[in-house]
Amino acid sequence: GSHPDVLMFAVPFFARMGLWDQAEAHLEALAQTGHAAAFHEASARFFRMRGDPRGALEPCRAWIEEAPHSMDARRFLLELTATLEGHQAAVAIAAGWHRSNRHHEPLEEIYGDYLDRAGGRRWTRGLLLRRRLTRNRDDAWAWRALTFEYLGACAAAASPRRERLERRLEGLLAECDRTAAGDAGTLCVHAR
Repeated sequence: GSHPDVLMFAVPFFARMGLWDQAEAHLEALAQTGHAAAFHEASARFFRMRGDPRGALEPCRAWIEEAPHSMDARRFLLELTATLEGHQAAVAIAAGWHRSNRHHEPLEEIYGDYLDRAGGRRWTRGLLLRRRLTRNRDDAWAWRALTFEYLGACAAAASPRRERLERRLEGLLAECDRTAAGDAGTLCVHAR
């Protein structure tokens, strides 16, 4: 039999080419290798590529069972959920993962991403970022993300509140410079 990595490549390759029978044959061969996580991932991706997100749900859940630390699997489930049930349903799943794993930064990032996509409340995203910064004051990414949150809030705020937010922005920009002055993301924050 073929190596699981080759089969993992072949399934989406043939699917993108519209050669569904060959893609399915490689998927079946992958099932025989005993690499359950690879098989479930390939199955979920196959069904989505075929235009069947509902069919992709069960293999995606099985993928998460086999590889619970895979953020790709979790993001994939959220994408499917958002497609089928809307972004709020995906946020609810991400929120549950976050509640169960409070200090797990990748899950926290996923939760924040889906809050953004769903048009979530800014204060929730800001709270997540401030908690992250409490754990690690040198997290340059979190400082930039929080600064972008404040920039968005400034743009939407009326005059007295905007002035308070702008004063806070000065400190946030200083933290961005302290943690990653020459980083492209920091330069982008200054440009806005």
